[in-house]
Amino acid sequence: RSAVGRQPETQGTWEGYAVGSNPSRTVLSRSCRDQMIATVAGNLVADGCFVLADHVNWRNGAPTPINGHTPDIIAEKGDQRLVFEVEDCATYADRHTRDQLSAFARARGCQVRVVVPAVCHGEHSRPFAARDHMLLILGLWGLGNRVGVAVCDPSAGTVAY
Repeated sequence: RSAVGRQPETQGTWEGYAVGSNPSRTVLSRSCRDQMIATVAGNLVADGCFVLADHVNWRNGAPTPINGHTPDIIAEKGDQRLVFEVEDCATYADRHTRDQLSAFARARGCQVRVVVPAVCHGEHSRPFAARDHMLLILGLWGLGNRVGVAVCDPSAGTVAY
């Protein structure tokens, strides 16, 4: 396969502290994001894709970096190569995510998707659709025509592309 894997990295897990490569991610948000990664990867396998997934001890291993950043998921089916970056409510609009998506969007032959939760909570705990906000942000970042948005609900096991 062209998507040669690497072993997942071990990262710290101190509750309340930033975890992994994104300084905005806490243990709680990491757990949510990891559930979303497993859900998306499982759905892709069910659709007949060969999948590499990071952070969840995936059986086929983890993706290798693309333009200096490691995606959460790479899926291949036939000639199609899909790159997924899975973000939680705390990280989907931050600079680290923008840098990752920009790097993946520059790669040839890849379709890039950012996966967000269906609902996030904003000011005064008001719920809002993360997908709509992500589409707006992608436009502001100049990525609106190069990165798609998917929504994951890990409790229901669903992903909407």
